Amino acid sequence: MINKLVYFLLFYKEMKTICHNSLNREVKLLNEAFLSFNESNLKLQEHYRNLEEEVRQLNKEIEEKNKVLEKNLKEKEEVKNYLHNVLESLSSGIIVKDSKNAITVFNLTAEKITGYTRNDAIGKDFYKFSSKLFSKELLSLLKSGKKIETFECETILNKKNEESIKVKLSISPLKNLKEEVKGFIYIFNDISELKGWEDQAKRKGQLLALGEMAVNTAHEIRNPLGSIELFASLMVRELEDNKELKKLAVHIIMGVHSLNHVVSNMLAFTKTHKFSFQKFKIHSLLEETLQFNQYLFKEHNIILETN
Repeated sequence: MINKLVYFLLFYKEMKTICHNSLNREVKLLNEAFLSFNESNLKLQEHYRNLEEEVRQLNKEIEEKNKVLEKNLKEKEEVKNYLHNVLESLSSGIIVKDSKNAITVFNLTAEKITGYTRNDAIGKDFYKFSSKLFSKELLSLLKSGKKIETFECETILNKKNEESIKVKLSISPLKNLKEEVKGFIYIFNDISELKGWEDQAKRKGQLLALGEMAVNTAHEIRNPLGSIELFASLMVRELEDNKELKKLAVHIIMGVHSLNHVVSNMLAFTKTHKFSFQKFKIHSLLEETLQFNQYLFKEHNIILETN
């Protein structure tokens, strides 16, 4: 029994020594691990602080970039609105189609001229939509695939209310920075009123020419009318004894008066207040006047001498 107790004590002592040594090793390893952990933690904190600084710097740069971007977007929006207002304020109707023949622009004046709204046009096939506006011949020319740099013509446009008006149509290619054709721009103006003014000006010119011709004709008629009236008056006096012939002479005078009245009215109607001055030999006018009145001088026994 005593031997067993001695063995047990010896065994306990040995085990205690072994456990103590093992515990010391574990503690040592644990201390080393803790020191390594502290060192890694310090490095991690240093990296974290560096990362925070980099994040702050990046945030600052991003904020500055955002401000520049917002400014650029605002300027771009202002330019876009400005160009839109310019487009909408133009007195010309504008239709733009892209390379796929879809209508991308249909401004306010185009709505006013055609009677169609942009909802009727935007996104629609240009040629199908234009078949309502333009003649088949013009559409055939546009569809022919012929290379068009610039094209202008006067044509008829059929409005939505079936009214037809005269327009001047201009077509230009829409190019990008690489000079590649990406569509076409169609610009048209209502020239119906202008054509009306041109017709009025033409008629006015014709009337002015007719008026000048009437004035010249009236003057040419009045000169012999004076002679006819003078000679008829002399005949009336000479035919006092022949009532039948005198009656005919009186009718001639009445006819001359009537015709002279018509000519006078014509001259009054075409009379203008524009005067044209030119040099004129007075002798020829005086001689013509004296020649015209020589029978009156003779009738009244007037002797006229000229120098």
